[in-house]
Amino acid sequence: MTLKAIEIFHDVEEKDIELLSDLEEAASRFEWIPEDRLSKIIDLPEQDIEYRLDRLNKFELVERGIAKYRGYRILPPGFDLLALNSLVQRDVLEAFGIALGIGKEADIYDAITPEEKRVAVKFNRLGLTFTRLKEKRSYRPKHGWIDASKKAARREFEVLEKIYPDVEVPEPIAFDRHVLVTG
Repeated sequence: MTLKAIEIFHDVEEKDIELLSDLEEAASRFEWIPEDRLSKIIDLPEQDIEYRLDRLNKFELVERGIAKYRGYRILPPGFDLLALNSLVQRDVLEAFGIALGIGKEADIYDAITPEEKRVAVKFNRLGLTFTRLKEKRSYRPKHGWIDASKKAARREFEVLEKIYPDVEVPEPIAFDRHVLVTG
């Protein structure tokens, strides 16, 4: 099973990433980003915004919904893509391999760094399948699974940094959003 963000990584354009990043920032204020606010949030002509949103929707990175108002929200593969793009831009990751493990709380993939070092890439998925997340974790997410997953990745990275190399644990290399890279 290949991660959606890995499958489409080379098909997504820089402007798509920029728009997705703007949506991510707005997602801290809105569950569904109102369609009529997009032109205020995103620095593109309205026609370009529509084109980019159609592309992101086609790639299943965002979802359009109609409840009290029309709006958009980022789907889990959209957050995955933002994290992977950041890790590639920072020269942490070069290429992706196979799934090493798919679980309830995380998906782990094989990857290669620019220095050709083999690493594990862990995508935290807290709250996507756990309905009692708040009872099980010491931190209480304000914005659902992505906040809980970001906090989990940061916390795990910090703990690994403290105990590595004194304890036999994977070497902490980097993290971005909900994704942790270890060697």
